[in-house]
Amino acid sequence: VLKIISVLISEDVVLVNTRIFLILFCAILYVASLIFKVVENYDPADVYYFGNFYNCIWYLISTMTGTGYGDYFPKTLIGRIVGVLCCIIGIFLLGLVVATLVILTQFNQDEKKVRKK
Repeated sequence: VLKIISVLISEDVVLVNTRIFLILFCAILYVASLIFKVVENYDPADVYYFGNFYNCIWYLISTMTGTGYGDYFPKTLIGRIVGVLCCIIGIFLLGLVVATLVILTQFNQDEKKVRKK
């Protein structure tokens, strides 16, 4: 039974990694956006204000992908802690994407035999 499970898992590594990435990215994006909307919602006169849910999503996507434009930034301690955690989690998620791409581009046994000839 364990051998069958290990074969099934090893064959669908790309599918599992893709699902994990999408689920984690969406969950973290949603939860962190809600946290920013509640914690950083204090100055509606400010142009760079987190009261708008789309501004929260924009900030988190730019933070999680490592871009970090700097147009939006948290002003409270909780907001900064959540921002740093999202940055670190985003780096891990991007690493998961890179690992999936490496798995996709590896040669199978037949391709390796042709390459050796």
